[in-house]
Amino acid sequence: MSVQLARQSTLAGRWPVVVEDDLEAIDPLTGSREASFAALRRLAQIVQLERVRRGTYVMRDETGVLRVDLFALIDAVTPAPCLITAGRALAAHDLSDQHFRTAVVLVANLRRNFDWRGDHVRYVVTDRARIWGAPRNGVQVATPERAILDSLLHPRWGVTFSQSVEALDLALARWPRFPARLATAAERYRNAATARRLGFLVTQLAGADAAHPFESLLGASRAATPLDPVGGRAGGYDARWRVRVNISMDEPRAHRVTG
Repeated sequence: MSVQLARQSTLAGRWPVVVEDDLEAIDPLTGSREASFAALRRLAQIVQLERVRRGTYVMRDETGVLRVDLFALIDAVTPAPCLITAGRALAAHDLSDQHFRTAVVLVANLRRNFDWRGDHVRYVVTDRARIWGAPRNGVQVATPERAILDSLLHPRWGVTFSQSVEALDLALARWPRFPARLATAAERYRNAATARRLGFLVTQLAGADAAHPFESLLGASRAATPLDPVGGRAGGYDARWRVRVNISMDEPRAHRVTG
């Protein structure tokens, strides 16, 4: 039965992840779907499979080792469209050296969160049209620019403001055309407050010329946007970017000194 399950999972392109749909490969052997579920539970009891959640297991290889990457697991159990973003996406692009234990995944329909070997997978339901910013093929991990946008706008997804700024600074240093890529993504993101923060930060980190692409994305409102969305209300006002600078500007550059 384990051989048949492995073959079915491989044909579906998700080995070593076994899901409920794979049980059709062993139904003829067990005689019923109920008996197939019982067989899965038995394989888990003898530690040939490890349970992720109801109907989802990971199969051990011939040496008894679990060889599954968290992203591959998410990809195998999450229907499209989906997007892994925020901290885990930043780390995947080497834009953060933090270990974010929560993987935030954007989905169009409600999914049940799950834990896997110390990591927590958190599904966030959003409009289908807003699930974009991943490669056409492979696991759907947000591009650096999309991951930075999400991290800045949604601090509750586990990335602090300083971590977002550090990721931005690393990306600006690594890719000469990153400001243009980021501005294009910010335009599609349609959030003027985030575009203002980015314009101000890119000016501070890479100079006024690099920030020029953000000038057309500021929106009509003249109200001051807090630079750190969870920071205090006090601080100077930057008229160009309509930003309330509610943090010390030493903070965004602190990682350059501390490493």
